[in-house]
Amino acid sequence: MLSIVVGNLPRAMGGGTDSTTSDVLRRMAKYEKQSRYDEAIRAGNAWTEKHPDSDSNAWMFTLIARLCLQGAKAESGRADEYVTQAMLYRDKALRFESDNPSGLRDLAWLSEAGGDLSATQRCVQYRNAIKILAHLAEVLRERRAVAPKQEAFVAPRQGTPAEYVLTVEEIDTLLERTNGTVTRLREKLQKSGCK
Repeated sequence: MLSIVVGNLPRAMGGGTDSTTSDVLRRMAKYEKQSRYDEAIRAGNAWTEKHPDSDSNAWMFTLIARLCLQGAKAESGRADEYVTQAMLYRDKALRFESDNPSGLRDLAWLSEAGGDLSATQRCVQYRNAIKILAHLAEVLRERRAVAPKQEAFVAPRQGTPAEYVLTVEEIDTLLERTNGTVTRLREKLQKSGCK
């Protein structure tokens, strides 16, 4: 009984370790609501360092990058610092998300938002967003070649969850949106005077 009380005491006192992904996400959300972005970032980073092989790390790195961008919005004097930090986490997530359409869209958005928030990184981040979207289009075209006519789930391999497979129509819609976003980013590059 004492081990249960002692194990829960740090959490009851507002501190302690995060034993699950849900625990760290709750703590990060609490910090975010209080505009304590650095603490939220540290909590997420500590989780990924403690659990380097966790399946949730790609998502966690993306979340940390978003928190960095929120910090850049909140503290304009540190915007470049936060954007640089966000792009480091974006790159960490990219290693896990290289063939995930949803993940790639999120990472392109992070690059665009970073460009919007940092005058010194604007051109580089808009170009990075375009590169990520070009890779996304390549992934979508590859998937289109083998896509079913209707939505389907791939039977899971032992120990893995079922994977949703996009239909040809869904892929075409995503390709159209991706092309539209690239066009918009090229316009931003031009308006920003990027060469």
